[in-house]
Amino acid sequence: MKPSSETRAQLEALRIPKAQRPDAPASAGASRRWGRLVLVAAMAAVAIGAYAARHRIGSALSGSPAQAAVRLVTAGARQDTDPPPVLTATGKIVSDHKVQVVTKVSGQIVALFFEQGDRVAKDQLLARIEDVTYRARRDEAALEYGQKLLDYCEVMAPIAGVVLERNVEVGDVVAAEGGRGANANAQFASIADMSKLRVEVDISELDINRIRDVKSCTIVPDAYKDRRYKGHVLWIDPGADYSKATVQVKARIKDPDDRLRVEGSAQVTFLPEVETAAAATQTGPILWIPASACLPDPSGQTATVFVALDGRLRRSTVSIGRRVGGQVEVTQGLRDGQSIAADGLANLADGQRLPS
Repeated sequence: MKPSSETRAQLEALRIPKAQRPDAPASAGASRRWGRLVLVAAMAAVAIGAYAARHRIGSALSGSPAQAAVRLVTAGARQDTDPPPVLTATGKIVSDHKVQVVTKVSGQIVALFFEQGDRVAKDQLLARIEDVTYRARRDEAALEYGQKLLDYCEVMAPIAGVVLERNVEVGDVVAAEGGRGANANAQFASIADMSKLRVEVDISELDINRIRDVKSCTIVPDAYKDRRYKGHVLWIDPGADYSKATVQVKARIKDPDDRLRVEGSAQVTFLPEVETAAAATQTGPILWIPASACLPDPSGQTATVFVALDGRLRRSTVSIGRRVGGQVEVTQGLRDGQSIAADGLANLADGQRLPS
């Protein structure tokens, strides 16, 4: 079947004119020009590559390879034999025993015998509720039941401690069994046992491994910065808070006193476990550096550090001692105040130039 005239017209429109074909004599000059341009571009690329290669080789020979800035730390000597703290965090002071004082009978308060901040003893009289109705009930018939209700008109402290809150005034009406009305309140006060206090802190999941073997800590309340309390790690939460990426740690406060405030803030400094015998033999200042700032040798007695000197990093060998809480003791080969590379030592080179 022959194609239609319309189809033949469309095929004719797609035909490339002979003058525009690559092998046509009219395009020979253009092809030569394109060939020269391609040759020039190729030669330029080769020149640029050679220059870049020479630049990299020159940088390597001069000790200044292209890389991120080197983080430096300063080696510091301490007068005491204890290494630096493992970790410091801020938390909230909490009492092991905090109770809400409530009434067991309803009525109007006629007397109060405590104020916020008072220290109270167990079974100390805190308040008295109007007892006329309850006396009448006792006198009618059910003596034992009536007497019990009458006794409940005197509100006693359930534990010994400090009054944190007082929520009622003389003349207020209180309701038994947690009932609440427009003018009724079941909660008298809250009392905290101040003999058993702890600090609850949230530690980043990235840092929790640092205190895994820590037992001792010191606690400084924000309210009294000059006070320092001894403590120990009481509990590390086996779970974590996914939303905050933290793990809760509880630290017991040894020998708490009246200066501590429940619900107040305190700073907890976790201390590494130090070998007492080794520490006793040390005299004079001791130099400690981060463990990431040195590469220990297989012997474990020496290590490599990179000291910053005259704008370059110089490889140096130091003698090391104890390793405690992410810190390494340097016994020889490093001076107080010298700057050294803090981390990434495997990627550093002797003589490497420091960024200006």
